[in-house]
Amino acid sequence: MSYLPLCQRIIFLTAVNSHLIRLAHYPQLWTEMDLNIPFQTSLVPLSTFLTKYTPARSVESLTFPSTTRKHEFLKFLVTLKRLRSRLSKIHLTGKEVTRTGLAAIESLLGTWTHTIILENPSPKVDIGHITPLIAVSPRLHTLALQTGIKFSGGEYSLFLRDLIRAGETSRLHHRHPEINARLRTLQLACPTAQTVKFSVLADLGKYFPLLEMMRLENWKIEVDGTEKVSPILTLRGLALVGLDIVEAKTSSHPFANMLSKYLCDLVQLEILMFGARDTDVLGWKLFVRKPEMGPLFVGYSLPKLKFLWLRGWVIDCLDLLALKANSLKWLVLEECKGMNGGWVKALRNNWKDIVVVESDTRLKDGIDLFTWKKRARKGIESA
Repeated sequence: MSYLPLCQRIIFLTAVNSHLIRLAHYPQLWTEMDLNIPFQTSLVPLSTFLTKYTPARSVESLTFPSTTRKHEFLKFLVTLKRLRSRLSKIHLTGKEVTRTGLAAIESLLGTWTHTIILENPSPKVDIGHITPLIAVSPRLHTLALQTGIKFSGGEYSLFLRDLIRAGETSRLHHRHPEINARLRTLQLACPTAQTVKFSVLADLGKYFPLLEMMRLENWKIEVDGTEKVSPILTLRGLALVGLDIVEAKTSSHPFANMLSKYLCDLVQLEILMFGARDTDVLGWKLFVRKPEMGPLFVGYSLPKLKFLWLRGWVIDCLDLLALKANSLKWLVLEECKGMNGGWVKALRNNWKDIVVVESDTRLKDGIDLFTWKKRARKGIESA
């Protein structure tokens, strides 16, 4: 039985011995409901058991990785509704997450909801099916969304502009209803690179002024040089992964120019991760050109920075040494080029007790939002 989740073990034991049915009366055992149940394609037995034996409002967290069909998931949501469940966290993944399922789960969310995670839902799910979930959760702290490649209007920038203003109608009694002052963690990602105007990135501080952790993946940013940045002064962690830039006017160091413009006021940063998108020369995977980071850190001060992670760049050691970060404890260089043989010694002379990790391949755990935060915090605490 070791391969079964806790809930399934309880159901099995009560089927073997009815005297063990009292185990089901403890609501703490049903707080986190993970529907990744092996060898079971139907959720009817679980729904029946919950209806008969578990207390009302026991389930508070729901994880659905599309291991069953969408109609099975929909019937399970009806069961949770009968149990008057209040979901504080939902994590939905895969093509079985449909428009109907999101509409049904909306009735289980409310002021008690603090986390919404959607990963690669059905291609038919659009912004109009996601924003109601955010609007009905006024105290949302964490939002993670990985979408497909089809968007209403055909542009990812328009999709994002509607997303960041989600819930505005529920805050009409506020002086600035467009501002979401509750959100603390934001992750936005796409499976392939999508074009985003720099103004969208620059305006995130206007709509989420108290954000603490942010991760953006596969953004191909269009820069024209006239945008004004609204800084997120409370931001403690920033990750830009799969980053690429398209400039209206060509410059010698496009990445350094854009990133320095965005980072200049983020003095509270403790965790910083930059991952560049590889450029395929002539469209062949055999010839890959890594972008140059340029003098990004020259004259730049991050007094609270403790964890720096760079992926896929051509880096000059002297540019890196120009960073003013007295609290830096961890440095991860992943698939980076351009460092000479004595660069580690130079870094350790500049930052005492620093831990340097260099890898020519992608690290096994990857850098999804929660793994990245966990590893970063572990590194900071152990340093």
